[in-house]
Amino acid sequence: MIYTFKLRFNTEKREQAKAWKTLRALPAGGKNKFILAAICAYADRLSAEEEKQLFLRDVLTTIDNALRNTGQSVIPVSAHVKTSAPTDETVAVIDDYLENL
Repeated sequence: MIYTFKLRFNTEKREQAKAWKTLRALPAGGKNKFILAAICAYADRLSAEEEKQLFLRDVLTTIDNALRNTGQSVIPVSAHVKTSAPTDETVAVIDDYLENL
């Protein structure tokens, strides 16, 4: 099955003007491939971000449980892990944390 949709650009908005300029610069027939690749890459990135968030939640829960068992102060796990899509800043913090493991 083939689906189509219409996409509009408001070139008075910086990001939309940039996207339009990028699409216009593509060779004939390349727009569809470019858009498909961009959508898939974005979806893959979101999946990777969600996996990092779940991993971080597991790490914080493990630390919290260990601290509870030793009678130390407890880390409020829910305060550190967002349930929505992570921001670029959050991703940078997670990446930095994972690199230092």
